Amino acid sequence: MPLIKIRIYCSALIFRDILIATEVIRDGRLGSYRYQSFGKDFDKIQSNEYYLGLGKGRDLSSLEWTDATTDHYHDVTNTKMPLIKIRIYCSALIFRDILIATGKIPPFSNISEQQIGHEFAGRRADTGERVVGLNYGKSVTTSTRVEPYLFTTIPDNWSMEEAVTILSPYFTVWYGLIERAHIRRGVGQAAINVCQHYGCDIYATVGTEEKKQFLINTYKIPAKKILSSRSTQYKSQVMRATAGRGVDLVLNSLAGDMFDASYECVGTGGRFVELGKMDFFQNRKLPMYNLLRDLCIICVSLDESVMAREYIFDAFYAWVHQNCTNGCVKPLNRTVFPAADAEKAFRYMTTGKHIGKIVIRIREEEANRKPWKLIKPANNMIVSTKTYFNPNKTYIITGGLGGFGLELCQWMVYNGAKRLVLTSRSGIKNNYQKYIINRLKAFGKTNKTFENEVIVSSADCFTIESAKQLLNECKGLGAPIGGVFHLALELNNCLFSEISFDAFMRTVDIKEKICKNLDQLSRELDYNLDHFVVFSSVSVGMGVEGQLNYTYGNSICDRICEQRQRDGLSGLAIQFGPIGDVGAMHEMTQVFAFMTTQKQRIHSCCEVLDKLLAVQYPVVTVNVKTVETSILKLDTSAREGSKSFINNLWRSLGIDPTATPADMTLGEIGIESIFASELQQELAKLCNQTIHLKIIKHMSVGLLRDFESGGDHTIKAYFNGIKRAQISLSKYKFVIPVETHVRLNSVSNGKPLYLMPTLEMGFALYDNLAQNINRPVVGLNWTPDVNKLLTLKEVMKYFADLMARLEPNGGYDVLGSTDGAIICGQLLRKGLAEKAVMIDVLSKQRFR
Repeated sequence: MPLIKIRIYCSALIFRDILIATEVIRDGRLGSYRYQSFGKDFDKIQSNEYYLGLGKGRDLSSLEWTDATTDHYHDVTNTKMPLIKIRIYCSALIFRDILIATGKIPPFSNISEQQIGHEFAGRRADTGERVVGLNYGKSVTTSTRVEPYLFTTIPDNWSMEEAVTILSPYFTVWYGLIERAHIRRGVGQAAINVCQHYGCDIYATVGTEEKKQFLINTYKIPAKKILSSRSTQYKSQVMRATAGRGVDLVLNSLAGDMFDASYECVGTGGRFVELGKMDFFQNRKLPMYNLLRDLCIICVSLDESVMAREYIFDAFYAWVHQNCTNGCVKPLNRTVFPAADAEKAFRYMTTGKHIGKIVIRIREEEANRKPWKLIKPANNMIVSTKTYFNPNKTYIITGGLGGFGLELCQWMVYNGAKRLVLTSRSGIKNNYQKYIINRLKAFGKTNKTFENEVIVSSADCFTIESAKQLLNECKGLGAPIGGVFHLALELNNCLFSEISFDAFMRTVDIKEKICKNLDQLSRELDYNLDHFVVFSSVSVGMGVEGQLNYTYGNSICDRICEQRQRDGLSGLAIQFGPIGDVGAMHEMTQVFAFMTTQKQRIHSCCEVLDKLLAVQYPVVTVNVKTVETSILKLDTSAREGSKSFINNLWRSLGIDPTATPADMTLGEIGIESIFASELQQELAKLCNQTIHLKIIKHMSVGLLRDFESGGDHTIKAYFNGIKRAQISLSKYKFVIPVETHVRLNSVSNGKPLYLMPTLEMGFALYDNLAQNINRPVVGLNWTPDVNKLLTLKEVMKYFADLMARLEPNGGYDVLGSTDGAIICGQLLRKGLAEKAVMIDVLSKQRFR
């Protein structure tokens, strides 16, 4: 909330006459606070140290380069880990990277964001030697730290980009075929190189004609032995070529039905080496009867179980150096992308068109292949910021046992903090607080990287002496103070005319006095704090009825943060709106139903805090608008790109949009999940909002065709219609009534009309009908007894019995929709009802 300065020079007397609540005098000038929205890239900085992170969306468009200036590799004793620092020059992608980036399989760790990239080549930072190796992610980056046994030196006859292509392909071949399957006489080209070196008879499957020609021209494999992996027909072709015997060894990376076909190609006494990932994580079952033929099944996956065994890598790298000049181990074909085009590299890999490896270049390699310590920095890039807390410092959280405070301390530990001091006047007083603190400590014991020490201080910091007590307790942890996070508050909501002076000032003092005292004492330290953060309130800028005291206290804190920044110190006041999951207002729901602000989820608050700790403004406001205020507006800058993508989509699906029925959906066409995800990402960028994958599959050809030809209004209407339906549905309160029926008007004479239960479990839809019909109208409720029934037949019997009790003589009409219409028909067939009106709102036309 920057100060907008207006140069008005006038006397102090005039100031007294014209000042209003939102006007401010500073340095002899009159100004006013105004809200200004952050730009789209407010969290971006320029850096030459960065890594490729997963982002929030778990899709390829969410990949982002993130600042890695902070070196946060520490062990549980807060000392630098004994890893070797490598300056990365290039990194090769493996299919596991694609699956992790798109959320198809879990990463090595669900906590670290640095999961992308498992293969690297570069130079040791200490000796300058050229090295190549594998790592637990963290390899598409400018620098990383690696266990010494996971990398080896690069032979002089290979460049770094050549060397990085051999890692996982040849490791898989060596480990699966030589170390485990014991061939003595593939992943793609690596398997072919090794098998030809050992004189094996090779059958290969490929997905495209281009790859088939490549194998014929490069490896001289006969065309009749190169089969298509697009169908399971290769199984019968292999069995026919081997006179029904099958092959001695299958190296498989295909999934689904193709997996079964490959498995059945193994001959008696043969070996099946599985490389795929999806069938592992989906726990696919194998037909066990095949094992009676003395088969050996070997699964190869570069995960913790393999990478933790040092002797395996010693043997593998020795084998590589032994065979790097005899033709057995040769660099593979590669397609190289610069770091700025990392997303394009991932998307290219999803097409399956590449031959060999895809490499991301971080730095250009020097011509000199000898050890070289003068390593030039990577190119500067605009990257996202990321907050890490120094594990060698202590962090104070006032009000740390409150709902937000408990969530904050966990988030800080996950981001590097190891020493936390939480203040609370009453200490731990309930089981939930005890549970969270104990769980955090237990998590640190089982995950040593996050081992932590959390103490609770009773120092309230209302006085300088109490604040000094708190700082002395922090010194007892043996580390300097890294930051203060002021969360303490007390709400005494009341109109100003009704509140007592003591109650008013108690709310003000908790915000103001604690902030002032900690500000004063932190200035006396012989070092500066990394963070001085006040959790303020949106009420300071907007005003909230009954919160003048809370607003006043927070406003003072905001001014302290402004002054700290003017003095060259850290200072940030975040004016949060209402928090939905925890905190002082999480149970206040009714009041927000009539406001344009909605409650913010706690995980969203932490995500925002991650970015805001890097900004240079002293006061910022976080406000989540209700869905009604955010109806779709198309991003004109992304429109043309989306239309171009849709044009390419038709070709990928192999359909002519002009000849395909307009009401046919993408789901009916059978769009593959990878294309659906791509379209989802494109439309999400276009609409600047999250779009569910199910919505994509229900989009029609006609809708996309109209949008491609310039009809923006159609796609706008489509998404806005969905959003309005979500808004409408969110307003319903689904309460199951206990009464069997309810009268909907006051008419007592005439033939009664009974309404079957509705999807909304209420009868508001029929209010107009009930009030304008001159006969009794009664709604039949969906009661808890009905809710226990498991079949439609049981439900129909329940309502038939109910009507027999309510109207034993018959003589009534019924009306129902969807499943209620079926009940109406049943009552009519049994002669219990005289007339039935059946409404089917689920017609196909309804959803076009």
